[in-house]
Amino acid sequence: AGDVKALSAATGKLLWRASAVNAGGVAALAWAPQAGAVFAAGADRQVVRLGVGTGAVAARFDGGKLPLTALAVTPDASRAFAASSAVAAWQPFEQRRLFKFTGHPSAARSIAVTADGSAAASVAAGGGPLGRWRA
Repeated sequence: AGDVKALSAATGKLLWRASAVNAGGVAALAWAPQAGAVFAAGADRQVVRLGVGTGAVAARFDGGKLPLTALAVTPDASRAFAASSAVAAWQPFEQRRLFKFTGHPSAARSIAVTADGSAAASVAAGGGPLGRWRA
């Protein structure tokens, strides 16, 4: 648990494996192609940045007070949105929280962000209202 694997889309062969990325398991992954990074989040409340070519841990930071259940990142990784029952917007390279949105009655299951990071949408486990956030 807590490992991230990259596989070749053409051959299905393992390209790399990052072990013990998130203690307790990885709950969400997000890819930032322009930044050459993959982000992971999980039960340990950590957001972890991995190099897309090697899987090496480049950085990690505390993403919240509760286990993280959803994650989205802009293509250039200028903004990341990490969620539990609240959604926090981050500048991941600076490891700086920009703001926090509340309103979900339970943990978020999915989150999406616009390419420029100006807005995000999230939905909680069990359905419920869609959260739309202006960044």
